[in-house]
Amino acid sequence: LGSGGYGAVYRGSFEGGKIAVKAMFETGMNNMMSAAAARMMRKEALILCSLNHPNIIRVFGTVPEKGWLVMELCEGGSLDELLRDHDVALDSREKARLAKETATGVAYLHMKDVSIVHGDMKAANVLLTKRRVVKLCDFGMAEAKNRSKTMTSAGAGRVALTVAWSAPELFKGKQKTFASDVYALGMTLWQIFERQEPFSAMPEAAIVNQCLSGVRPDISAATPATAKKLIAMSWAGNPSSRPR
Repeated sequence: LGSGGYGAVYRGSFEGGKIAVKAMFETGMNNMMSAAAARMMRKEALILCSLNHPNIIRVFGTVPEKGWLVMELCEGGSLDELLRDHDVALDSREKARLAKETATGVAYLHMKDVSIVHGDMKAANVLLTKRRVVKLCDFGMAEAKNRSKTMTSAGAGRVALTVAWSAPELFKGKQKTFASDVYALGMTLWQIFERQEPFSAMPEAAIVNQCLSGVRPDISAATPATAKKLIAMSWAGNPSSRPR
């Protein structure tokens, strides 16, 4: 179904039902990453097994000795793939629904009794069912957080960034927080309504400069007023000015 730096996702079946299996690389050039991948899988599994929401991917279990994470199968592909496929028409109502479900999933993660920072929010990390129900996925960078304390993680000081979705404070060495998740959500909502990546075709250094200078992508007139307001608030330069 797809692959990344740490592993690949396969279609499978179990007791007559369809499943997806995320398998970590174990051989060849990826041997050097296997230990890190195993740690990431364990953390992702622990976090996902604690979550229960219609807009969060469901995990059924793990096979640690194989490096497998067994999840629900989302046959609609990723939100990113849908937005890139301009042969598929998406009217304003459908875009608004996708945006609402994505935001609802993030809001659930940030609830006081859940308190999870996703850490890598973008359309590529949102899956869709056959009926296009949104499912937030890829929790390898996620962290459980106590709202009264600064987030700490095993990766502190080595925060992995997806530049176009990264809040300005992250380029200054700050750790990922609920507020940086909200910034990334704003960029993801912009993706949904514009059907393109933020700062597309711009080199990473230029994107960082734009972000730190307070420059954001233009929001088209066709975007609903409520969505415009939410997007603009979400990517505010000051983290405390973003919605909570």
